[in-house]
Amino acid sequence: MTYFFKREYNIAKCPLGLAIFIASLISSLLNLLSSPLSRALGQVPTMVLCHTITSISLLMISAPTNRTLALGLFMLRIVLREIDSAPRQAFIAGGVLDEERTSAMGLVTVVKTVGCCAGLFLTGEFAGSGLFWVAFVVAGCLKLLHNVFIVAFTQSCTK
Repeated sequence: MTYFFKREYNIAKCPLGLAIFIASLISSLLNLLSSPLSRALGQVPTMVLCHTITSISLLMISAPTNRTLALGLFMLRIVLREIDSAPRQAFIAGGVLDEERTSAMGLVTVVKTVGCCAGLFLTGEFAGSGLFWVAFVVAGCLKLLHNVFIVAFTQSCTK
Protein backbone atom coordinates (compact mmCIF):
# COMPACT_ATOMS: atom_id res chain seq x y z
CA MET A 1 0.00 0.00 0.00
CA THR A 2 2.72 2.45 0.90
CA TYR A 3 4.51 1.65 -2.34
CA PHE A 4 1.30 2.29 -4.25
CA PHE A 5 0.77 5.70 -2.62
CA LYS A 6 4.41 6.64 -3.15
CA ARG A 7 4.29 5.57 -6.77
CA GLU A 8 0.83 6.85 -7.77
CA TYR A 9 0.53 10.02 -5.68
CA ASN A 10 4.14 10.79 -4.77
CA ILE A 11 3.32 10.96 -1.07
CA ALA A 12 6.41 11.23 1.10
CA LYS A 13 7.16 8.37 3.49
CA CYS A 14 6.96 10.43 6.69
CA PRO A 15 3.43 11.84 6.25
CA LEU A 16 2.19 8.48 4.96
CA GLY A 17 3.75 6.65 7.89
CA LEU A 18 2.24 9.14 10.32
CA ALA A 19 -1.20 8.72 8.74
CA ILE A 20 -0.93 4.93 8.98
CA PHE A 21 0.24 5.19 12.60
CA ILE A 22 -2.71 7.42 13.55
CA ALA A 23 -5.18 5.16 11.71
CA SER A 24 -3.72 2.13 13.49
CA LEU A 25 -4.17 3.83 16.87
CA ILE A 26 -7.78 4.61 16.02
CA SER A 27 -8.21 1.00 14.91
CA SER A 28 -6.93 -0.20 18.28
CA LEU A 29 -9.38 2.04 20.10
CA LEU A 30 -12.25 0.88 17.89
CA ASN A 31 -11.44 -2.72 18.77
CA LEU A 32 -12.81 -1.88 22.21
CA LEU A 33 -16.17 -1.23 20.52
CA SER A 34 -16.25 -4.57 18.74
CA SER A 35 -17.85 -6.42 21.65
CA PRO A 36 -20.77 -3.99 22.12
CA LEU A 37 -21.23 -3.85 18.34
CA SER A 38 -21.19 -7.64 18.17
CA ARG A 39 -23.75 -7.87 20.98
CA ALA A 40 -25.99 -5.37 19.20
CA LEU A 41 -25.74 -6.81 15.68
CA GLY A 42 -24.57 -10.37 16.25
CA GLN A 43 -21.18 -11.90 15.56
CA VAL A 44 -21.68 -12.75 11.90
CA PRO A 45 -23.42 -9.48 10.93
CA THR A 46 -20.62 -7.55 12.65
CA MET A 47 -17.97 -9.51 10.73
CA VAL A 48 -19.80 -9.12 7.43
CA LEU A 49 -20.49 -5.41 7.92
CA CYS A 50 -16.87 -4.61 8.76
CA HIS A 51 -15.56 -6.88 5.99
CA THR A 52 -17.87 -5.31 3.44
CA ILE A 53 -16.86 -1.74 4.29
CA THR A 54 -13.15 -2.57 4.23
CA SER A 55 -13.52 -4.66 1.06
CA ILE A 56 -15.25 -1.85 -0.78
CA SER A 57 -12.66 0.65 0.42
CA LEU A 58 -9.88 -1.69 -0.78
CA LEU A 59 -11.58 -2.15 -4.14
CA MET A 60 -11.95 1.62 -4.56
CA ILE A 61 -8.47 2.75 -3.40
CA SER A 62 -7.08 2.90 -6.92
CA ALA A 63 -10.20 4.49 -8.48
CA PRO A 64 -9.93 8.13 -7.38
CA THR A 65 -7.62 10.51 -9.16
CA ASN A 66 -7.76 12.62 -6.02
CA ARG A 67 -5.05 11.48 -3.62
CA THR A 68 -6.93 12.79 -0.56
CA LEU A 69 -9.93 10.61 -1.38
CA ALA A 70 -7.69 7.60 -2.08
CA LEU A 71 -5.83 8.16 1.18
CA GLY A 72 -9.15 8.52 3.01
CA LEU A 73 -10.30 5.14 1.67
CA PHE A 74 -6.98 3.64 2.74
CA MET A 75 -7.31 5.10 6.24
CA LEU A 76 -10.91 3.82 6.49
CA ARG A 77 -9.64 0.36 5.62
CA ILE A 78 -6.92 0.51 8.27
CA VAL A 79 -9.30 1.84 10.92
CA LEU A 80 -11.90 -0.92 10.39
CA ARG A 81 -9.81 -3.89 9.25
CA GLU A 82 -9.37 -5.47 12.69
CA ILE A 83 -12.68 -4.62 14.34
CA ASP A 84 -14.04 -8.03 13.34
CA SER A 85 -11.29 -9.99 15.11
CA ALA A 86 -13.04 -10.39 18.47
CA PRO A 87 -16.41 -11.40 16.95
CA ARG A 88 -14.64 -13.84 14.61
CA GLN A 89 -12.72 -15.43 17.47
CA ALA A 90 -15.89 -15.65 19.58
CA PHE A 91 -17.80 -17.16 16.66
CA ILE A 92 -15.14 -19.80 16.07
CA ALA A 93 -14.84 -20.51 19.79
CA GLY A 94 -18.60 -20.88 20.14
CA GLY A 95 -19.10 -22.94 16.99
CA VAL A 96 -16.24 -25.40 17.34
CA LEU A 97 -15.90 -28.20 19.87
CA ASP A 98 -13.37 -27.56 22.62
CA GLU A 99 -11.08 -30.36 21.49
CA GLU A 100 -11.12 -29.06 17.89
CA ARG A 101 -10.74 -25.34 18.66
CA THR A 102 -6.95 -25.14 18.42
CA SER A 103 -6.97 -27.00 15.11
CA ALA A 104 -9.76 -24.80 13.72
CA MET A 105 -8.05 -21.56 14.69
CA GLY A 106 -4.74 -22.90 13.37
CA LEU A 107 -6.41 -23.79 10.07
CA VAL A 108 -7.91 -20.30 9.79
CA THR A 109 -4.48 -18.77 10.45
CA VAL A 110 -2.75 -20.99 7.89
CA VAL A 111 -5.36 -20.22 5.21
CA LYS A 112 -5.05 -16.48 5.92
CA THR A 113 -1.25 -16.67 5.73
CA VAL A 114 -1.28 -18.60 2.45
CA GLY A 115 -3.82 -16.12 1.05
CA CYS A 116 -1.61 -13.20 2.07
CA CYS A 117 1.44 -14.77 0.43
CA ALA A 118 -0.45 -15.43 -2.81
CA GLY A 119 -1.85 -11.90 -2.68
CA LEU A 120 1.58 -10.36 -2.26
CA PHE A 121 2.92 -12.38 -5.18
CA LEU A 122 0.02 -11.40 -7.45
CA THR A 123 0.24 -7.76 -6.39
CA GLY A 124 3.92 -7.76 -7.38
CA GLU A 125 3.01 -9.27 -10.75
CA PHE A 126 0.31 -6.66 -11.36
CA ALA A 127 2.57 -3.81 -10.23
CA GLY A 128 5.39 -5.05 -12.46
CA SER A 129 3.00 -5.18 -15.41
CA GLY A 130 1.79 -1.61 -14.87
CA LEU A 131 -1.60 -2.85 -13.65
CA PHE A 132 -1.23 -2.06 -9.97
CA TRP A 133 -4.86 -0.95 -9.75
CA VAL A 134 -6.04 -4.44 -10.75
CA ALA A 135 -4.58 -5.85 -7.53
CA PHE A 136 -6.92 -3.65 -5.48
CA VAL A 137 -9.96 -4.54 -7.57
CA VAL A 138 -9.21 -8.28 -7.43
CA ALA A 139 -8.50 -8.20 -3.69
CA GLY A 140 -11.65 -6.20 -2.94
CA CYS A 141 -13.80 -8.51 -5.07
CA LEU A 142 -12.33 -11.63 -3.44
CA LYS A 143 -12.98 -10.18 0.00
CA LEU A 144 -16.58 -9.36 -0.96
CA LEU A 145 -16.97 -12.93 -2.22
CA HIS A 146 -15.60 -14.09 1.13
CA ASN A 147 -18.45 -12.19 2.82
CA VAL A 148 -21.00 -13.91 0.60
CA PHE A 149 -19.56 -17.28 1.63
CA ILE A 150 -19.69 -16.34 5.32
CA VAL A 151 -23.37 -15.39 5.05
CA ALA A 152 -24.20 -18.48 2.97
CA PHE A 153 -22.35 -20.76 5.39
CA THR A 154 -24.04 -19.35 8.48
CA GLN A 155 -27.43 -19.44 6.76
CA SER A 156 -26.96 -23.10 5.86
CA CYS A 157 -25.86 -23.92 9.41
CA THR A 158 -28.89 -22.28 11.01
CA LYS A 159 -31.41 -24.17 8.86
